[in-house]
Amino acid sequence: MSSNGTLIHNGPVEFVFKHIVKHHAYQAQMVDFVKPKFGNLCSEFNKCIYHVSQLYFLPGKDYQGLVLGHEICGEVIGIGNKAYSDGASLRLGDVVIVFPFVGCRNCEACNAGFSSLCEENRSGTTDIGQGRLTGGYGSLVVVPEWKYAVRLPPMIPPEIGCMLPCSVLTTYNAVLKARPVLEKAVRMRGVANLLVIGAGGLGFWTIVLVKSIFCDRNTQIIVADLHQEKLNEATRLGADDAIRWEPDTGVEDLVNQTTMGGYNKIDAALDFVGQPKTSEVAIKSLHKGGSLISVGLYGGQIKVSIPEIISNSISIQGNRVGDLATLKELVDLFSVQEIDKSSLPAIDVYRLEDVNEAHAKLRKGEILARAVIKHTGDKR
Repeated sequence: MSSNGTLIHNGPVEFVFKHIVKHHAYQAQMVDFVKPKFGNLCSEFNKCIYHVSQLYFLPGKDYQGLVLGHEICGEVIGIGNKAYSDGASLRLGDVVIVFPFVGCRNCEACNAGFSSLCEENRSGTTDIGQGRLTGGYGSLVVVPEWKYAVRLPPMIPPEIGCMLPCSVLTTYNAVLKARPVLEKAVRMRGVANLLVIGAGGLGFWTIVLVKSIFCDRNTQIIVADLHQEKLNEATRLGADDAIRWEPDTGVEDLVNQTTMGGYNKIDAALDFVGQPKTSEVAIKSLHKGGSLISVGLYGGQIKVSIPEIISNSISIQGNRVGDLATLKELVDLFSVQEIDKSSLPAIDVYRLEDVNEAHAKLRKGEILARAVIKHTGDKR
């Protein structure tokens, strides 16, 4: 989830969070007067994007007391002295988004700017809103270093901006991994086929990025999902084809359905579901030289034929999220585009006190794309 609000501090001052959402078992509860840890910046938020990955952090005693919300947009209300001495370009009142994958901030990956690849960040425990650092469900959020706050240009609405640090960044990074394969296919056949498995928030953003942001007219997007309503939304956003996969259909039949009996094979597949079955269908649907980028976290194991992978020159890549530099690149990309909200995935807005309702609907699959948790006092 993400939020939109305000940032603060690093010095020897204790700040007070009011109305922070904590989780006990499967329910969110409202609590007052929680003191944040010291950091270079802190933020008071009024919007927060909520999405399915948050459900992974709800069950179990290890996450009780966790303040969720790792897709964050807010206004700077205070900056510590160390941030200024480090050359921070942020100023009070700036609207920023927060890169939540801060890592341990001490290893080779973190020091080189690749904190999302931090080996010490086990199960996201160092991330903002997923581990020890409190997230955007709280009205104030400490950001440990100013560099993780990226100024949001005024032409990008906060309800879009708060999705950029994770949802859109993850999708963007996956598309970047697929682009060399797609470009090679265009050189060979004049057109490339991109299979998107899972018509949800990330799947929808794939369509927007390829069709509206990159304006790639040579890539045909085929979207596969179980639900017709989501396939209709994918078509509205610009998908070239939408295929309903029935849950009881076998792998070979799904491959035939997806590739039109082998006539229309896939060059790159983005699997936003991440089941063994979806992965197997994707691999068997690929052209020679094709690529599967796995993003979804449903779980399980992929069974692959090593000779088949080699003889068909197929690649399989994992994709968790992008790095901080890629986020800044993404912000720049959006800042030069005229954003038409009607061409973007649907966004449902909830008040913070209705967060449990958002949880319940998300768990039941009743949210079409994304839900925004909105704190009070939103200035944009």
